[in-house]
Amino acid sequence: MSLCQLMTRIIKSPVRRIIPSTYSIRGQISSQKNGRAPHYESSLERDLMQLLDFDSCVESYCEQPVTIKYVHEGKIRRYTPDVLVYYRAEPETAAIARPLLGEVKYRADLKQYWTELKPKFIAASRYAAEQGWQFKLITEREIRTDYLTNVRFLRQYTGPQVQVSQIDHGLLMSLLRETQLTTGEKLLLTATGDRTKRAELLYVLWHLIAVGLVHCDLATVLSLRSEIWIP
Repeated sequence: MSLCQLMTRIIKSPVRRIIPSTYSIRGQISSQKNGRAPHYESSLERDLMQLLDFDSCVESYCEQPVTIKYVHEGKIRRYTPDVLVYYRAEPETAAIARPLLGEVKYRADLKQYWTELKPKFIAASRYAAEQGWQFKLITEREIRTDYLTNVRFLRQYTGPQVQVSQIDHGLLMSLLRETQLTTGEKLLLTATGDRTKRAELLYVLWHLIAVGLVHCDLATVLSLRSEIWIP
């Protein structure tokens, strides 16, 4: 591991405290990756954190990670980006993507306040490059997609509170190995003719998809007619 990677890993808690406000949506989300509940300052930040927490490529992330000092119009300014994301090593190559320093903004706000925001982003881009990171603007176009809809749904089927029958788990995995490619609807009908039992197996199926043991195209809205397979 490089010195740069060692240095970036020490940033695990925010440098700026987010306090409650009656003028914006602020709160915390439960995070299985961070061992704490990260704070958000907008619904768009909350949605991004849900995506990061679900993404198997993400090792961890931190909100309000660093405060950057820069000079603009002869004055020292300060800017704190919204998030810093660390990635896992790729299984096949062991390569690790550069940490991502991100700013979350609505596209309308970027357009309206671009003159004011641009110097901040230039400073953040330079700072990120010095650290061996990348800097990126993240908007609702990247966040609020069908994938987010699926993530919101599947998150309820992950975590230590989710308990599934190992027998049902084994049954569905065995059937999937035989069929290789099918739909949730066909898989459950093959598994049992009992409606009550199918409801129990459906819970298990969503869990298997949520934890990545069963794959499907999460870029489109998930349903029982979505094609599923074992990776």
